[in-house]
Amino acid sequence: TNYNSFTGAIAFVLGYSKKVYFQNCNFENTFWSNVRVEGCENVFFINCNTKKARGNFGDGIYTTKSKNIYSINCTAEDFTRIGFVKEQDSHNFVQFNCHAKNGHDASILYGGGEYNSGFWNENASNSEISFCTATDIEHYGFITSTGTVVTNNGNNYWHTLSNCTAKNCDSGFVGQSFAGAPVTTKYQNCKAFNCTFPFNLSTNNVHDIFVLDGCTSDLNWNRQIGYTIKGLIIGGTARGKIKIRNTMFSRKNAVNADLTDKAKYIADVLHFGAVQQDVELYDCYTDDTSAIVIKQINLLGKIGLRIENTKVDLRKIASMNTNLVVNGGEIVSADIASTAKIDINNCAVSGQFTAAINDLIKFSGGSYLASAIADNIFIASNLSSKKQLVKFSDFEIRKNITDGDYAVRLQFEGLNKPITVFTNVLFENTSDTTATSKSFVWCVRSKDAGQTVVGNTNVLYQNVIKDSNVANIQKTNTSLVDDTTLSGVTSAVMH
Repeated sequence: TNYNSFTGAIAFVLGYSKKVYFQNCNFENTFWSNVRVEGCENVFFINCNTKKARGNFGDGIYTTKSKNIYSINCTAEDFTRIGFVKEQDSHNFVQFNCHAKNGHDASILYGGGEYNSGFWNENASNSEISFCTATDIEHYGFITSTGTVVTNNGNNYWHTLSNCTAKNCDSGFVGQSFAGAPVTTKYQNCKAFNCTFPFNLSTNNVHDIFVLDGCTSDLNWNRQIGYTIKGLIIGGTARGKIKIRNTMFSRKNAVNADLTDKAKYIADVLHFGAVQQDVELYDCYTDDTSAIVIKQINLLGKIGLRIENTKVDLRKIASMNTNLVVNGGEIVSADIASTAKIDINNCAVSGQFTAAINDLIKFSGGSYLASAIADNIFIASNLSSKKQLVKFSDFEIRKNITDGDYAVRLQFEGLNKPITVFTNVLFENTSDTTATSKSFVWCVRSKDAGQTVVGNTNVLYQNVIKDSNVANIQKTNTSLVDDTTLSGVTSAVMH
């Protein structure tokens, strides 16, 4: 078969040597690795090419138990396992302008256990990979991993990939660790095109850090190999950090119905871990100005999110136990279940915003605009508490109340009802038609019997301005509350 079509010798084996130079060499047609390097130091491959490696271990250049290995302007093409391999206690290696092409017929497809990859760095530390490409690889473009056998004496592993490109791969860039040693991996200006998982990042040590800076994530929407999961994947077994900055998410050929479906494990950023990861998303964007869709669906895992200057759709955040912080940017939709604080600052919020909470949620210095008449800010809690749970300050809220109804819905089911505070808030009806029997705020439940707050609910207003063409600012249960009984509310003509 194409998997195991050759017999014969390995083209070149180099063992336990120092200061060896390969330049302008070609290695091809082998049943195993084209080149095997073991126990060596200071080995240079310059302008070398490998081709047609076959079998279970059909690699281009395989390196093990070696250090100070340099590959410059090299190509690995037409292989059945990996183009460039560094593993088993290999340290300090540089790959520059190297290209892996056409990885196919991996042994996993024939009853074996090996996958295709362009660049594979396992049990290998301190690597610099720059201006390299992995194209048409059946499984993985680039992998960096501490591996299951830690060989770095518990020290931190580090990898830097810069200006690298994965194209037409199942997973573009895979970064992971195992519990014995942390890893820090940085992707700078790296691009994944037409990949099912453009980036697949797993933190398995609490000190793991993965950084994407200036990268491109382009999802393959048409790949049909049984996957129900697609996107930039975040997961792992330990709480580590994922930092995504100035990264572009492509909408080319996007299936928007899959992105917006809360039940589908398809998103620009998808948290799929069994434990918590802390994720930062700064200054990121899509190529068509739409929102970056974020989902966290696995109830066994948790997620912490800090978002800055980014337009996001928090389509489904099923389990959050670390603070959600949003500074600047936009939120076009949200469905959040959180036991931690939510802090939204100077952010333009729109669409349906739903949050089930057990701790304080704050909206400050921003605005809300309902995209449709059914949209609203819906905050719910089963917490029995008299503490402040919701706060709007220096905030503007706009909706067509005449054709729709309330802009803010508060539903607290605990015995004691928490406090909601509106301070320096503007409520505006975007319709010119007067709404005489509707309100801006709906308190679904009354206050509990032991509390004495005006309006039969625990909502406080301070320096609040309300559009005068909506007769009442608040409804409690089914009854409108007379504005004159509420201190801190002023009606103003806005039409």
